[in-house]
Amino acid sequence: MALRVEVIALQARNWGQATSVAAGFERASSDGTHRLRALVVFVGGFTPFGQFTIEQKLRNGGVQLLIEF
Repeated sequence: MALRVEVIALQARNWGQATSVAAGFERASSDGTHRLRALVVFVGGFTPFGQFTIEQKLRNGGVQLLIEF
């Protein structure tokens, strides 16, 4: 089981918070060379890039599937 939480507040965005949460699981081969990771992801807050970094908020969720060979 994996869990990652990030909370960012920057002065450039008038201290508005941006939050990123990812939770899921990872399965690896016995020698660690191959991995499968499935995550549920949520992002909310001010966008970290672009010309509307202070005015425009983002709310997004989804599923990530990562495969390493």
